[in-house]
Amino acid sequence: MNLIQVIGIDCATDWSRIGVAFGRVIAGKITIEVMEPASTDALAQIISLNLAKGKKILLALDAPLGWPSALGQNLAEHQAGAVISIEANKLFRRDTDEFVRARIGKQSLDVGADRIARTALSTLKIISELEKVVSQAIPLVWEANFSENIGCIEVYPAATLKAYGLPNTGYKKNTANELEQRKIILEELSPRLAFAGDSENVLLGRDHDFDATLCVLAAYDFLQDNCYFPTDLKLAQKEGWIWVRNKENNHSRH
Repeated sequence: MNLIQVIGIDCATDWSRIGVAFGRVIAGKITIEVMEPASTDALAQIISLNLAKGKKILLALDAPLGWPSALGQNLAEHQAGAVISIEANKLFRRDTDEFVRARIGKQSLDVGADRIARTALSTLKIISELEKVVSQAIPLVWEANFSENIGCIEVYPAATLKAYGLPNTGYKKNTANELEQRKIILEELSPRLAFAGDSENVLLGRDHDFDATLCVLAAYDFLQDNCYFPTDLKLAQKEGWIWVRNKENNHSRH
């Protein structure tokens, strides 16, 4: 695990609202370093340097990386004005969205109906641009011991907080109360997290970097094989899958 560089990315449609955090295990803790690459090219250069050092890379992305299978099936042949005879949630939500709601108690945004779809599209474009610069594919990976030099997973910071039994709302704004909430969350996570340089103060002051740090935490749960595994792998490979800590026990294949 020490040879894997984890990069958590709080995704958005433009770089001014994207957070990036780097994580690696030092002395048993996940050490976080917050950096703010100003562009996809800048992030790609960091990735390339790590690959050149022989490190594997895992990107943990806070954005949907696929759409509901039923959405494509029902819209492909749809004609304007015709009824669509399917329940709205089945049309607009993925299997993973329903799974996380049922197991964790946290409802993600509907990539088939909400503005998060724009973030999803932008994130897929970032992945594609990174692939061009580093000259290799960045596939979704499905096992903690993935064989690829670089891969990516989808994560959901609020669900990760919920799985850890921590506050998962009311921490994103820069009000006094919500800044204090961030401090409380980090204090609770202190047995797992450490920070390089001034990274802790930076992420406390910027919610995008805070969520990027939670993306790193979720990635390490994945690398420890301590996340819920897809109930239907083929469907997950089509729609995407949110990797979130298994709060029930230490075995992921449920």
